[in-house]
Amino acid sequence: MAAYSSSLLGGYLSDSILGKYKTILYVSLIYVLGSTVLAVTAIPGVTTVGDQETHWWGVAVGLSLVALGTGGIKPVVSTFVGDQFGPSQAHLLPTIFHMFYFCINLGAFASMLMNPIIRTQLSYSVAFGLPAFLLLVATLIFFLGRNKYSMRPPTGSVVYTSLDMIRLGIVGRCRTFLSRFSNSVAYHPTATWLDPALKKYPKQMVDDLRAALSVLTVFIPIPLFWALYDQSASRWIFQARNMDRHIWGYELESDQIPAISPLLVLLFVPLFDRGIYKLLAKCGCPPRPLQRMAIGMVFTAVSFGCAAVVQFYLDQGPLSIVWQLPQWVILCCGEIMVSVTGLEMAYTQSPKSMKSLIMAMWLLTVAIGNFLVVLVVELAKLPQWQEFVFFSGLMMVGFFLFLLIAWRYEYRLEENDKDDDYKDQPKNSEFDPLVAKDIGASSLLSSSVLSSSSTRDGGNGDGESDA
Repeated sequence: MAAYSSSLLGGYLSDSILGKYKTILYVSLIYVLGSTVLAVTAIPGVTTVGDQETHWWGVAVGLSLVALGTGGIKPVVSTFVGDQFGPSQAHLLPTIFHMFYFCINLGAFASMLMNPIIRTQLSYSVAFGLPAFLLLVATLIFFLGRNKYSMRPPTGSVVYTSLDMIRLGIVGRCRTFLSRFSNSVAYHPTATWLDPALKKYPKQMVDDLRAALSVLTVFIPIPLFWALYDQSASRWIFQARNMDRHIWGYELESDQIPAISPLLVLLFVPLFDRGIYKLLAKCGCPPRPLQRMAIGMVFTAVSFGCAAVVQFYLDQGPLSIVWQLPQWVILCCGEIMVSVTGLEMAYTQSPKSMKSLIMAMWLLTVAIGNFLVVLVVELAKLPQWQEFVFFSGLMMVGFFLFLLIAWRYEYRLEENDKDDDYKDQPKNSEFDPLVAKDIGASSLLSSSVLSSSSTRDGGNGDGESDA
């Protein structure tokens, strides 16, 4: 929760003060420092005081720095990758976000598979030290590509101006309402509630705020998705712990089971991006982003229905871990349709002055979802299979709420990527598609390595570092 909450700081620094490149670079160094602290203090004897080994302070300091580091770059990395594509490459953005998610899950798969082995066969210090080293290498690669990136300058503090415009809109709407009942004040209705802000701020700024608030409205039901999805790294592991985990004579560790999720993503991302979506487009019914997200929510609810059935029969007797596979497959479909599409929505539908902040708000929905899980578990005290059923029903409530929001949503045309926004683009590129792809690939390589150390979303997974 701390990592996803700190994404707001990263989004603010990126959009208002430092810009995306400097934010990623500086905060990555904090990330590396936190991982290094975890690795060093995990060495036996390093934190020994007298006859007692007090590792708690090393864990506390290390995880605090990691939470600040991973949260700081989460909202910025994906938007920085998107910035490498100009107006003529806008059609490539859905594919690039699928590639971004693919790269993150490749790193997550290796981490989930190898870390338990390294921890058991070697030590915790090595298990923490290897990610710290890879983070340092990724940061260096990212730094070396600095002369090839297209960089948008920060736009100044949008937080204060946005809050002031909201204040003016609310005050103006209240005055308009009260004027209906007063003969001394003329009644002047406005088209939208933010129109009073036009007296102080340019129309473009007010329109940008309208666009940002529309996107944030779409995010309202999203915490319910994360409340279910993130349980795959907790509740589903507990379920796996009580199952027969022998596969072809080898017993899997329970915390290795979630490695199936990034593996399925690696298989399904090309299938959805190049197969299913393309086929539907050729048939004349390409799914729009909000349609994809709604269908993904249904998949997520069904996956928890499957988990409930497995848990019910597991309570009656032993079951093979193979019976968990259907719920993982169905959840993976929901993840791709909600999480990847959400990244695309957060970038393409947000104004250029608020892209990182909007992405930070998208990530904040993860923290809210985690809080909802804690709240439900503490208050409900249900048997595990009934708890899964409850969350499945909760997701369907979120699905119908999402339908109401999506029905009223108006897609924003991609008019926020005008050529004059790219003042620091590489010379002679002129946003040629091939050049833009090379620049994007360089940014994608280093950025995805940074992200995969802690998240699976650009968002949005739960590596051990996110604790």
